[in-house]
Amino acid sequence: MWLQAAETNCMQLTDSQQKIKCLKEEIAKEEERAEAKRRAAANNQTNCMELSDGNQLMGCFWNNIQKLREENKRLQADVANLPSLQRKVDDLATENRNLQTEVANLRNNLTLTFFSIPQIKEFAFTGHQNFEVVLPSVGNSMKAILADIFVTVDRNDQVNIVLGKAGNAQKNWVNTRGNRPSTQFGNLARQSINLTYNGEADGFTPNYGVWYSSQVIPLKDNGAMQFGNYSNSGSNGWVYMVIRGYYK
Repeated sequence: MWLQAAETNCMQLTDSQQKIKCLKEEIAKEEERAEAKRRAAANNQTNCMELSDGNQLMGCFWNNIQKLREENKRLQADVANLPSLQRKVDDLATENRNLQTEVANLRNNLTLTFFSIPQIKEFAFTGHQNFEVVLPSVGNSMKAILADIFVTVDRNDQVNIVLGKAGNAQKNWVNTRGNRPSTQFGNLARQSINLTYNGEADGFTPNYGVWYSSQVIPLKDNGAMQFGNYSNSGSNGWVYMVIRGYYK
């Protein structure tokens, strides 16, 4: 038979110091009982200390030990699964980033539309020039054009023609073959294309002109195209464009 210890009635003590000490001890015991009940409730366990029968007490302890073992196994399994769970979280985060990139790419994709009848644009240049070219268009919604370009120059002159959003004067050739370009080029980080018309020290120059087929030329925000020919050495010429389609 389990016997509970008789509790002291602190209020019956006559010595005030002993009474205070007794009350503190009783408060501490009550806090311990409350904590035991809380833990038991959290683990769905019986508070065995409340049982008075010895056999029931031992059975209660045994059941609680089994529950604790099962809970320990579950916690160990959770800990073992943490790396795989973290990998799943990382995989989901990577997949989310990839999807966001794909959505952004879809938004930025341009659609090519062919003209039923290609548009023709022709303009002349005299010496070194940099100017805007207004194109046949469907409005300023055009972001780029697809065009075949023909160039002819009136003398033996090496000319680099720039077409696109910017045609600003930046050196885009080397003085001697084999030189490292970045040591001689200007700032060419621009949305434009470069077309080389050979001449001078190249050793030959076209007599009948040159075609540059299927060029994708970025356009300015207003739908126009910038022209530049910084390498021109005083020659005159023409640019003839067959605009087959546009991107928007």
